[in-house]
Amino acid sequence: MAHAGPVPKPARRRFVNEVTGVLAGGLTVLAVFVLLAQVIAWTRGETGLGVPTVAGHLAGAVLAVLAQRQADRRAGGGAAAARLSVAVLAAAVLTLFWWL
Repeated sequence: MAHAGPVPKPARRRFVNEVTGVLAGGLTVLAVFVLLAQVIAWTRGETGLGVPTVAGHLAGAVLAVLAQRQADRRAGGGAAAARLSVAVLAAAVLTLFWWL
């Protein structure tokens, strides 16, 4: 018997995946802008935001995208852990580099 295709995810899980996807995408855009600001500062002979800040944003974005990829591909506890990881990474980047 042929398989009819992937089983659709419940609406709530799809919504949570979409929210964490937006968080991962937002961290990526933020990391690109932070990197761009640092490069512009260096070209003007200024210190800019600093390498640790840029590296933290880039690391957070990469880890969030990788976690989101796992959340999209897995089901059950693995997907939930990956979605939670994206939210924690977003909160950590924003807290460490923007509010502290």
